[in-house]
Amino acid sequence: MNTLQEQLRAISYRFGEPVEKVAIIIDECNLQHAALSILGRRIDYQRLRENILDGHREVANLPKIITDATPHNEGFVFAMQNRGFEVEAIESQLSNGKHKNRTDPYIHRALYEAGDSDADVVALVSGDGDFEPALRYLKEIKGKRVEVFALREALATSLWAVADRVEFLG
Repeated sequence: MNTLQEQLRAISYRFGEPVEKVAIIIDECNLQHAALSILGRRIDYQRLRENILDGHREVANLPKIITDATPHNEGFVFAMQNRGFEVEAIESQLSNGKHKNRTDPYIHRALYEAGDSDADVVALVSGDGDFEPALRYLKEIKGKRVEVFALREALATSLWAVADRVEFLG
C-alpha cells in the first residue's frame, strides 16, 4: 500500500508538477542547546523531517545531522542512523577543561555540497548567523531555494534576511 507521500507524488507527476527535492542539514549542537534552554525539551527529528518535507517534497539525500562526538552522544548517533539520518559526529576540542564545539566548518561543507547536488531546496536547521554567507551563495550563485528552521529566540536576523522561507520550531 502506498504511503500518503507516495500518493501525493504520483498525483504531482500526473499533473506535470515537479516534485521538489530537499537537502536537509541539521546543526544538532546549536539546535539541541537552544531547544533545551528555551523549550526545556529535546527535538523530535522525525517530526522535524516531516515538517520540512511538507507532505509533497522528497529528500534529495539522507538528511544530514552534524553533531559533536562525545560519549553521551553515542546513543543519539545510533538512533538517528537507524531512523534514516546520516550523522557526522565531529570530535570536539578540549580547551581550558571544556569541550569546544567544532562543527561549523562541517556544516559549511555540507551546505556547499548541497549546492552541487540535484536538490532544488536547501533546508538548514539552525539559527546561527555564521551560515548566512553560505546560504547567500546557495541562493544567488547556485540558484537554490533556501529555507531556515529554527527557534524564534535563536534565529539570527541575517538568516531571516537571506531565507526564502523561515519556519519557527517549538
